[in-house]
Amino acid sequence: MIDSSGANPPPLESRSVFQVVVMWKYRRLLALVLCLIIAILGTLLVKNYQDKQRVIAFNQHLDAGIAFLKKNQLDQALIELNTAIDILPQEAKAYQQRAAVYTAQKKPELAIADYSKIIQIKPVEPDAYAGRAGAYFDLMKYSEALVDYSLAIQYDPANAVFYFNRGLVYAHLQDFSKSIADYSKAVDLKPDFTNAYVNRGLAYANIGDFNQAITDYNKAIKLKPGFDAAYLDRGVAYLNTNEYSLAILDFNLVIDLRPDLAAAYYFRALAFEAKSQLDKAGSDWQKVLEFSEDAGMKSEAKNHLAKLNP
Repeated sequence: MIDSSGANPPPLESRSVFQVVVMWKYRRLLALVLCLIIAILGTLLVKNYQDKQRVIAFNQHLDAGIAFLKKNQLDQALIELNTAIDILPQEAKAYQQRAAVYTAQKKPELAIADYSKIIQIKPVEPDAYAGRAGAYFDLMKYSEALVDYSLAIQYDPANAVFYFNRGLVYAHLQDFSKSIADYSKAVDLKPDFTNAYVNRGLAYANIGDFNQAITDYNKAIKLKPGFDAAYLDRGVAYLNTNEYSLAILDFNLVIDLRPDLAAAYYFRALAFEAKSQLDKAGSDWQKVLEFSEDAGMKSEAKNHLAKLNP
């Protein structure tokens, strides 16, 4: 009986030569395809293994670099981070840490190059713009710093430090109104930001609003009672409002905290002179000569001493 289901191939002796050749070619093609699939899978497995090994090596060198950076062993940190970057040149984290090393080494140009690489990899990374802005600031390229801090704020508008740092840039550009606005935003976002109150006070002082400056210094002192810079700046504000006794009290506090701070003796000497306490003023001018490294301040101290002791 003839089987018409087609489930079993006809016996070999009943096949034509053409059918045999086709079957052979088909089986050969199938074998080649299987070999190709196996080869591709093998290559992918090898690549996957190699990629994992690169990631492991990258992280090892990155972690070592960070550890050396924390210990301030900058040359060793740089070696490790350079190696990490060689392994994975498109990984932003290593550039971030290397930029920190360059900043610590006072090499802002190299830091700028690394922050720029991070921005190339991650165009909306706010910390990279802020880092590059800081490097521009160190180079006194304030216009460039302003652009980058503004971009950092655009991508992270809730970051108080970014506003504070942009406020510093505006202050260096003598734009105190914008500086005050940025410091105000910083304390809105971070109400215990003592440096922002002090710097806003300085900005107010620079536009002649000493009473508002004193208010900000008071806020800083309330938040941080041992903050010597706040006492010093408040003392200067009192000096400018002819509150000489209050100024002297603040300068006394600063000297208690920092007995070798020439600026405190300098301003206290001015306050003593204003109160006609000339012996005390003379003693302070001598302290200025002892502690100051600023040629202009020392010259002024000598002039005052010459007038006190003709």
